[in-house]
Amino acid sequence: MPNGISTASKAARNLPDFVEISVRVATDRMSAYICLCPIAGAKGTLTTSHLRAALERDGVTRGIDAGALKIFADDYNRSPREIETLPIARGKPAAPIVKSGTLKIAVRYLSAPADVARLLDSKYFWQVAPLAAKFQRVDRGTILAKRTVEAPHLLGHDVFGAPVMPNFKGAGEAKSGSILQQDNVITEDNAYTAAVTGIAYVDKDGAPKVHPIIFDAMVEVTLSPDHISAELTLSPPGERGGMPSECSVRDQLKHANVLFGIDEEAVRDFLARFAAGNNSTPQTCVIARGISPVKGEDGRVEFCFNTESVPTPHMNPDGSADYKDISIVNPVEAGTLLAKLIPPSKGKSGKDVTGSILPALYGTRATLPAGANTIVSPEDPTALIAATKGIVGFDGNSVSVSDGYIIEGDVDYSTGNVRYDGSVGVNGDVKSGFNVQCGGNLQVNGSIEDCIVTVKDHVLCQHGFVGTGKGIINAAGNVNLVYVKNQTVIAGGTVNIAQESINSNITARKSIKIHGRNISVIGGIIAAHESIIIKTAGNISGVRTLIQIVPDPELAAQIDTMQTTNSLHKENIKKLITMLDTLPPAQKTDKDFVQKIKNTITSIKHKIVGLDEEMRALSITMNNYDNSYIRIERCAYPGTVFTIGQRNMVVRQMLNSAKTLKLVGQEIKVL
Repeated sequence: MPNGISTASKAARNLPDFVEISVRVATDRMSAYICLCPIAGAKGTLTTSHLRAALERDGVTRGIDAGALKIFADDYNRSPREIETLPIARGKPAAPIVKSGTLKIAVRYLSAPADVARLLDSKYFWQVAPLAAKFQRVDRGTILAKRTVEAPHLLGHDVFGAPVMPNFKGAGEAKSGSILQQDNVITEDNAYTAAVTGIAYVDKDGAPKVHPIIFDAMVEVTLSPDHISAELTLSPPGERGGMPSECSVRDQLKHANVLFGIDEEAVRDFLARFAAGNNSTPQTCVIARGISPVKGEDGRVEFCFNTESVPTPHMNPDGSADYKDISIVNPVEAGTLLAKLIPPSKGKSGKDVTGSILPALYGTRATLPAGANTIVSPEDPTALIAATKGIVGFDGNSVSVSDGYIIEGDVDYSTGNVRYDGSVGVNGDVKSGFNVQCGGNLQVNGSIEDCIVTVKDHVLCQHGFVGTGKGIINAAGNVNLVYVKNQTVIAGGTVNIAQESINSNITARKSIKIHGRNISVIGGIIAAHESIIIKTAGNISGVRTLIQIVPDPELAAQIDTMQTTNSLHKENIKKLITMLDTLPPAQKTDKDFVQKIKNTITSIKHKIVGLDEEMRALSITMNNYDNSYIRIERCAYPGTVFTIGQRNMVVRQMLNSAKTLKLVGQEIKVL
């Protein structure tokens, strides 16, 4: 709209006389154009002031482009002609400013980073159940959040400066085609709606998202790796989640191909307990079991001779024991059957929970323990026979036949003393005054009298060891006797006596067991490191009888040897010191010689310190009685003295019934 008469008149006075200037305004009044038409015969220079004057004359006052005016004037001056400008003035349209308002979330949601991380790692409700107070279940179509819309505006103007109002039609309203789905959320303009069933959460961008979660109680069937059992796992339901049904369990069993061994009662009971409220955490129950295949018995070796170094005596009805039918020295001829293989048996087949048959398993095959001078029988591959004449033995791994010496009668003047590197068998007695020394086992089928018997391995005497106190059996292994009287027995292993020990001294590195029922031990000293088991100790007459748990004799011997060595070391140091003190003057000035002696003294002192440390460690081990004990199975009479280590206990009143004595807190306790 023109601004006024006075303004137009003033502008008209500034118009040029050499060109006609007209202004054209667009119908919407939002743009203006200048048209130039030269006047014939007139000349002059067109300026921007001329152009502005024309615009003002026609009321165009806003949005004038000064730069465009200058360019237009210069263009005309270079080539005067009839011309119209591009839009030389433009109005400013009015526009609403649509601002996003506040986002209001309408459901409980998770936002803490740790909670969100746990949610995103979950599939079932029970996995996020501890966070249930912080969220709610959302289903497809649930409104998660809305955002308010604010629409302030700025007025525009046309080229005449008249105001231009904005058009608010549709501002802030839902528009077709503005639907977006992302992160399981449908966004339609300013509304956020869940696209799946799950749990809402918000992360760094502040917009609601949904993680899909299964709220129904879940039924899972898991087979063991060998398919011999199947487990049913029920995961608890969440908000409005459904409980499992027996039908759903059946479907899962069918899906997992569980067809055999289903425990119907276990399934019903498990579902009932779960439905009754025991469902805050996943519950598991074995609901199907197959039948495992049974392995057959392993093959074994059946020995045709006694293999025990500590044979158990035969117990007679009267409570006595004897070794009459037992031997540890077994003479054989070439071709004698020594061992026989018993084949393994076939077990029973089974069935897994899928119904597949599990084949029966055979036991493991044994192998013949062939050793020196034995062969597998050419006629029977399951038989081991002797290849030569000798004495058969078993060391725990293999059967072997070694040279042996069998004495058909007594060891007496007819044989003289016996000294043999291998095992010795005596079918008679070992008479007083005759000694036996052998490098293997010794078996005496009669008695041993006053003589010295030295054996590298084990001793079995099928009768007694009796005499006047001059007899000694010293064996590196085990000693097995029927009875002993007035003699000495020393064993590196165990001593086993079928009847009784009277006035004898018996020492075993490991254990002593005496089976005599009415009389076991009367008089003498019975000493072992690990255990002593006897029926009775002492007698009604009060004969002094010593039952002792003593330090390990082998360790004690080692300590004695070390002490002797240290004594020699100390004597050598004294000699070397005396040598230094009495050196002639010429040798005292020989620094190398003197230093060599001093170095030797230092080296010996270090050896003494090292041996002292070893002796201390051995002494601790030697005097450890934690696993040692004395067992009296019937009674102990007054006059019996029990010793464990450095502690003694004298029996002053009869101990009746079975008793065990142990060292507890440095005191002997009767348990």
